[in-house]
Amino acid sequence: MENSKSLLVGAVVLLVAILGYAGYRQMNAAGPVEKPTATSTPEEVLPLAINAKHLFENGTHTYHGVVTTPTPCYDVTATATSPDAGATYVITITTKDRGEVCAQVLTDKEFEVSFTGNPYTVQTTLDGKPAQLNVIEVTSKEGLLGPFDFKS
Repeated sequence: MENSKSLLVGAVVLLVAILGYAGYRQMNAAGPVEKPTATSTPEEVLPLAINAKHLFENGTHTYHGVVTTPTPCYDVTATATSPDAGATYVITITTKDRGEVCAQVLTDKEFEVSFTGNPYTVQTTLDGKPAQLNVIEVTSKEGLLGPFDFKS
């Protein structure tokens, strides 16, 4: 009787070992499991936001605003062009590092651009990327000056 118990226990242990080895081989035969790659949202979907004030006076549109640069050692320029003879104006804002040694401090830099005409739309880019222009209308040149936080 004692021998049959030992034989039964041995058979069960051998069966568990065989099943375990077969399962292990099955999992490794499929190869390594690849993690899904992360998808990113295109920057065009989430445009950059730029705060600016707009003055229309004597046939001239003036936009005066602010962009944030990584350091104070950046220059900011703004130009306006009309690719379709006046229906649309594109305000192109460019930041450029002067290449100086500079503290890493976020810095608000002002820009101003003016053009004449009656555009149907105004589009904005910042360093070649689409940007959303948050505009507050003002009625005088003094109104063009800061603050640009637009929170109030």
